[in-house]
Amino acid sequence: MFFENTRCLACDSVLRFDAWVLELIVAGPRSAGLDCADRELAACNWRADAAGALCRSCQLTRTRPNDADAVGLAAFAVAERAKRRALVQLIELGIPDLEPGQLAFDMLSSEHEPVSIGHADGVVTIDLAESDDARREARRNELGEPYRTMLGHLRHELGHFAQPRPVAGEQGWARCRQLFGDEREDYAQTQARHYAEGPPPGWQERVVSAYAIDAPRGGLG
Repeated sequence: MFFENTRCLACDSVLRFDAWVLELIVAGPRSAGLDCADRELAACNWRADAAGALCRSCQLTRTRPNDADAVGLAAFAVAERAKRRALVQLIELGIPDLEPGQLAFDMLSSEHEPVSIGHADGVVTIDLAESDDARREARRNELGEPYRTMLGHLRHELGHFAQPRPVAGEQGWARCRQLFGDEREDYAQTQARHYAEGPPPGWQERVVSAYAIDAPRGGLG
């Protein structure tokens, strides 16, 4: 069985993912009515806590395309699938505050208006247009990036959400800044420097991408 399965490949039992125990479970008579309310809309295979409720992942989405936007909803399902995988990784790491009121997602599409992917005050904004492979690949080439996926965007922005949670006190922040850079730097300035000058020599020895070296605070870190 695999993370996104809705049925067992051997016995054809109906499966749901339980995000509280991080296991795929067989949907027996007692749990048959606990499908996520966004099962069809978000292609969600997660179990809800009550009939007609949203699952642990879907309840974090506060903005999505409207019901008349067929293209946007198709992209939304792709983004939600990636979001569930990213959330499970944070749950496994024991990151706190993965709940409504602490974390939220705005799933928007630049097909209709400009959208900046980012994180601010616990809200992750995702451009659903990035679910289109051709468009995303064109953007990757334009920016000279080696890697660009919807899951990568979500991991990146959730990294900004998660970073301060295990860091405590001045000593902790000093060590964090020594390793990852100073998040207090002006984002606009570091972004402009990155695209104007490129990464400094030897960046491969310090960070995972050229993009990460110049702006620890904003979208580049």
